[in-house]
Amino acid sequence: MQSIQWDPSFSVGIAKLDDDHKKLIQLINSLYEAWNLGKDGLVIGSLFDALQVYTDSHFQREEAVLLALEYDRMPQQQHAHACLVGALQNFRTRYLAGGQATKPTAEMNAFLRSWLLDHILTEDLMYRALLASPESLALFDPYRLDL
Repeated sequence: MQSIQWDPSFSVGIAKLDDDHKKLIQLINSLYEAWNLGKDGLVIGSLFDALQVYTDSHFQREEAVLLALEYDRMPQQQHAHACLVGALQNFRTRYLAGGQATKPTAEMNAFLRSWLLDHILTEDLMYRALLASPESLALFDPYRLDL
């Protein structure tokens, strides 16, 4: 499993949301590392839990920003978020069945990679121009960290 590296082209224009994306990358990379090191179900479960909690808080933060800006693709963004959360929960359940973490499959690796990168590079980058608009800048300083 190849780790995911942050690239400045992933930036959406608000530092806190970018920091969230960096943290999500870190959590996924930690999950990869734990699998590669053969960590037990408790460790894997804790990492899945941390990923789930941080994902939920990120999506809430991101959706609050987009709602304030009346983002026209908000229903699609919320649907994508709900699907991603559901899929993450499903994988957690499947891979920790019976308290034993199984080795990740190509499906799981592809899911985690695409879950984050495809979502950022498709869904999230669609709103980057909106975040750079004068209306957005009046509401949200792109360098604020307290969203």
